Order: sequence, then structure tokens, then C-alpha cells
Amino acid sequence: MTSSRWAQLLLEHPGPSQALVGYAKNREWRRAHMRHGEVLGLSLEELREFAKWLTTSEASTTGAGVQVAQVDEGLVVTAKGQRVKTLAELLTVAGVDLNAWQVSTWAANSWEVAAKDADGEMSVTPVYQVKAKLEARKFNQSEAVQPVAPIKRKPAQPKPGRLLTCLVVPDSQHGHKWTPSMHLEPLHSRKACDLVIQVIDLLEKEGGLDCVSLLGDMADLAEWSTRFPRDPAYRQTTQPTIRELHWWFAQMRLTTDARIVYSAGNHEARVRKAAIEKLPPAVNLHRADLPLGSPDALSFHRLLALDALDIEYVGPYTSDWWLWDKVRVTHGHTVKSGGGATVANRVKLGDYSEIFGHVHKLEVAQRTTRGPAGPEVITAMSPGCLCRIDGTIPGRTVSPDWQQGLGVITYDTETGAVHMTAHPIMDGRMIWRGQVLEGVDRTEEIGRAIGFPQLVPE
Repeated sequence: MTSSRWAQLLLEHPGPSQALVGYAKNREWRRAHMRHGEVLGLSLEELREFAKWLTTSEASTTGAGVQVAQVDEGLVVTAKGQRVKTLAELLTVAGVDLNAWQVSTWAANSWEVAAKDADGEMSVTPVYQVKAKLEARKFNQSEAVQPVAPIKRKPAQPKPGRLLTCLVVPDSQHGHKWTPSMHLEPLHSRKACDLVIQVIDLLEKEGGLDCVSLLGDMADLAEWSTRFPRDPAYRQTTQPTIRELHWWFAQMRLTTDARIVYSAGNHEARVRKAAIEKLPPAVNLHRADLPLGSPDALSFHRLLALDALDIEYVGPYTSDWWLWDKVRVTHGHTVKSGGGATVANRVKLGDYSEIFGHVHKLEVAQRTTRGPAGPEVITAMSPGCLCRIDGTIPGRTVSPDWQQGLGVITYDTETGAVHMTAHPIMDGRMIWRGQVLEGVDRTEEIGRAIGFPQLVPE
């Protein structure tokens, strides 16, 4: 066969032609003929000749000034003369099957050639060159395209497994201040605190709760501060604060039998600090029926009667504990300015997941580390606060950049993965598992329960 026929075969059957080159390298002629001879319409000898042409030919003429050259896994088709001026004409003259080939690049240019005719007159003739690089199509675009048929999914089947859940309760800063009408105005959000009880109840109904983590600064204790001036409005507020905080913890214990762990914060430390600075003899005193080294009689957690509620206390301030040996829990002491800055700093420095309070911001950040055991996700979370964020809390600004929220930590015991999620609270409402929960202000009930009717404004 002529080289033009070989070129035409290459254009018509790019796939088998390219496969034939591989067989030719290993001289597997009979296998090549068995697989591709019928498609190409070639005898064994013709197939060998075609393969030889494919592996040695730089270019061949297909007629009409058109040349075809095999380059890598594609073809270069070139026409030079006066007949072919456009890409469409080049593809037509060369007989390119656009269902088998597609144009990757092409170019066209022209120039003029001057020559004398028979009469000696000078004439100018335009000459054109059109060149295209072709690559084989991976699929035939001429086939009818059918609409995508959606596949109906089967109902989701949750995988059985033991999941451990911990509810994380951030800084509530329970406290009060006296109004001119002698009403005890709360520093904490009673609606946000009520949502904690609602979520504990829902988690128990959903499958059980393993732990409740109280992140510290659960009381403000403004009148115990030795750092800031003590406003008269905060005097004589410790007793109602202790009683209301104990009442709230008692609601938790009535709702769940889960482990409850209270981490000491810097506000809880105000009691001991004030005793050291103002009443040193009261430091390290304990009941006569307790051994030496027992907690101080004048310690905040003893005043709260946490042992009566089976609540563990982790102190002093800056102490930490490990949840499931996976997550470090502490009140925290670092505050970076700007939303997300504190958790970004912690997740960058830490080699373990941790959760903390103190910053009163709702922040979550993650980092993936890679070691011998493979990738591991490190998470740092601050679930916000439960105190009022309207400037009522005594501090440096009346417009704090704080957010209310709760945290949930879930431990997948099958994979060892720990999942942390933050749940915002806005205006006493939160979204939980697709439903709206609304906090209830139980002020009148609390006032009667703790014996302080001054909680209820007249």
C-alpha cells in the first residue's frame, strides 16, 4: 500500500494504530493481527508494513499538498499551497475523522511568491500554509448523550458503635449587682443557662451523656477582686451567687448521672487570693475532722458544696485534666485579640486537641499533623460563654467582643477520632439537631428556691 493509505488508516483508526506501535516494539505480530487486523482490514504482512511505517515515517503525503506526521501520541497535519487556506479545509482534505481526533493547536499563515509568466510578465501568487496538531479523542462525541440518570439512594443506615459524648459548658460568671431599687440583677444569662439543662436532657434521650465539663469562671465574684476597684453595687452578692450557682448545678445533676467535672478558673481563684492578701490566717484552714492537706474551709468549691452533687473539682487555677485521654481540658489563660486568634495560636503550638474557656469567644480551629501513625487532626475550641455580653459584666469595655455558646465533644471509640462542635446561642435561642431551643428565664422559681426574693424585680 502507498504511504497515503497508511496516513489515512492512521487518521481513521487512531486507537488501534497507536496500540500497534507497542506491539511492534516487542515484535508481537500475530497477537497484534489477532486483535487489530480485522479492524484495520490488513493482512499479517500488511500490518507489519503499516507498523514499520508508523515507527519510522517522519511524514507522508496524503495528496493535495497535505502531509501527515506522527508526533508522540498525536498527529501533525500540514497543507502548503494555494488550495487549502483554512483549518476546516485542512481537516476535510486530510480526511480527519473528528469523532476520533480533536484539534489541540493550529496555525495559518500566507506569503506571496513572485514569478515571470511565459510572456515575461512578473506575477505575484499567494501561498498558504495551514498546520494543525491533533490528539486522539478519549471518547466518541458523536454518540447520543443521554441525560444523567439519578440513582436513588437507600435510606441512611447509621453504623452501630459506641460514641461517647461530653457537653462543654463555658464561663457563666454567675453573679449579681444591686440596682437602686435593691433588686439583684444577674451578671449571667439565665436563658443561656437554662439551655444547658435542656441540651443535657436531650443528649440523655438521644443515647446518653458520658460527661459534662464546666470550664471554670462559673462565678464572677466581683466583690472578691483585689485587682480592680470594688463597686458598692457588688457588695453582699457572694451568698446569692453561691446559692443560685449551686441550684443550677443541682438541675444538671437531676437531669443526668453523667460525670461532671469543674475546672478552676481565674475568678474562682479570687477567693484564695483575697484570703492570702487580706486574711492570711484563713488560708489552709480545714475542718477538724479532716486530715492535713484537705481543701481549705474557705475554698470556693467547698462553699458550693460540690461534693453533695457528686461534682469533681480540678484545681487550682491553671490545672488541667484529660478527657478520654484524648482532649486536654483547662480553663485557659491566653487571650489573643481578634476573632479566632486564640484557637489559631493554640492549635499551631499544640500537639494535642484541647478545649478551654476564659476568652468568652466562640472559636474552633484545626490542624492536620502527619506522623508514623498517619494523619491526625488537632482541634482547639473555645465554646464561648454563658454570661451576659451586653456590657453588664464589670471589665475594661462596655462593648465586649464575646459570643454565647456551648461545645459538644464526641469520641468515636471505633476509629479513635474526636469530633468537636460549637453551638452558638443568640438572644436566648439555639439550633440543636435541626430544632429551635429557647431558653426560659426562671427567675421567680430560682428566687423562691434559694431564698432570695430580691432576684425578682418589683
